[in-house]
Amino acid sequence: MHDVYDIFEQLPDGTPLWTQTANTIEDARERVSSLAKAKGEHFAIYHAREGRFVTPFPTDATKDTTK
Repeated sequence: MHDVYDIFEQLPDGTPLWTQTANTIEDARERVSSLAKAKGEHFAIYHAREGRFVTPFPTDATKDTTK
């Protein structure tokens, strides 16, 4: 199984919404950075093979999800 990274947007009520998939972590991070700049929302990256968020949503509004 190859690596797949799912990108989720955090809705105002905290619910995650799947937005797109990337084939590498680097691509996923670039996409999250672009999305965050364009939309001003919080995003997270989920690694499907490992079954975990490699870049979770921030726990408060002061944290950046683009790193």
